[in-house]
Amino acid sequence: MLLRKLNNIGQFCLALIAMVWLSACASVQKTSIAQIENLPNTFSVPYRISDAGHMIVDVSINNGPTYPFIIDTGANISAVYAEYVETMNLTASDDGVSVKGLVSTDVRPSLENVNLTIGPEKFHPDSVISLETQDANNDAIGLLGLDVLSTYTVLFNRTSLMASFIPSQQVASKDFKGWKRIPLRNRVGSFPDNGLYFATTILKDKKVPILIDTGSDLNFINWPLATMDEDFEKVQRRLQSETYLVGATDSKTLRLKTKFFDLTLGNYNWPEVDIIVMEFDTFTTIAPVDRPFMIAGAPMFAPSTFAFDFAGNRLYIYE
Repeated sequence: MLLRKLNNIGQFCLALIAMVWLSACASVQKTSIAQIENLPNTFSVPYRISDAGHMIVDVSINNGPTYPFIIDTGANISAVYAEYVETMNLTASDDGVSVKGLVSTDVRPSLENVNLTIGPEKFHPDSVISLETQDANNDAIGLLGLDVLSTYTVLFNRTSLMASFIPSQQVASKDFKGWKRIPLRNRVGSFPDNGLYFATTILKDKKVPILIDTGSDLNFINWPLATMDEDFEKVQRRLQSETYLVGATDSKTLRLKTKFFDLTLGNYNWPEVDIIVMEFDTFTTIAPVDRPFMIAGAPMFAPSTFAFDFAGNRLYIYE
């Protein structure tokens, strides 16, 4: 009789523990997309994914009609493509800005007195540049850089195709409870802060910096990263005299298209990523590109619902 009572008490305690555990699990529910979209002072605008894979939003220049701009987290300054400068009645100044691309560096003119409007919000960037027109399969006339984007947490809802801009001070880490998180940082090692954002992955016990660049419609790794796989050393030698990427200044860089498997950033994993292998000689002032390095372009993120929390140095992916 005493044993039975003890067993009953034991069963009651186990049931109580189970109830507490279930209650705790229930309290750690994932924050819904709608909850974040409804944070105070948030505004939302439609976005689309171009045939080239870029995320595009409509932007008004100096209170005129709206035109498509690429969301570009790999640019610390916004730009209008050169062939549209005259159409937009914009004036180039005598000031020049050094612009780094994958295969070349160029000095581009600043544009005078440019205001940009997204939805209900007007922005007054310190400088907008005229950029060489890109040969990509989209209808964008320019790009939105981090000079505009970084004061917001920007959520891209892949289901509704709405981009929500949330003032950074309105967002806390707890607002993305249950989302996959990728820590970001503004520089690599002792390199200067250029206003860009980097993630990190670990490969063969080495930390590999990854530039987050949604202005790129491709993903890239350099040869020091590729040749961590011994087979790539043979491929590199074979291609040395065969395959080149020709840039705007006729510079040539060894190039190979392949795949990257099982890439993890933070607590999010990509089982397979299409990549281009090439050198990043023009990026020597932002990261140690003589060591393993990667550029994560729009194809890494555009298929998902995700958010850049620039002030919090985090990227969130809804899964």
